[in-house]
Amino acid sequence: MQHNGVQLRMNTNRPAPAAPGATLREMLHNRGLHPEAFAIATGISYDDLLSILDGKTGLTRDQAETFERILGVSADFWMRQQQEFRAHMVRNAILDPDKRKALAESMVSPVRGYVKRPTG
Repeated sequence: MQHNGVQLRMNTNRPAPAAPGATLREMLHNRGLHPEAFAIATGISYDDLLSILDGKTGLTRDQAETFERILGVSADFWMRQQQEFRAHMVRNAILDPDKRKALAESMVSPVRGYVKRPTG
């Protein structure tokens, strides 16, 4: 791959970072917590939590702070993992044009359901 006449090489041997949802799912399992009970404890809808667990949506800062209070794992950990996962997805989308549309749609998904629309 070239950029401005400079040959760029990607390290393809590096494993993909885990999505925060995959880590959360493992933590819940290891602690014997059912996702539905965790959703209730966090105030996140069960559907939104499943979307996070399945890697379909990312985490917001508020969610990461809630996870910190309940699980004792820092919000910075969750946000760093989200950032690393998103950066990996962006790099792959740049290299694979077929993935660009899905990436663009997922970039707005963390706020879906949290944006209040004017009524009236």
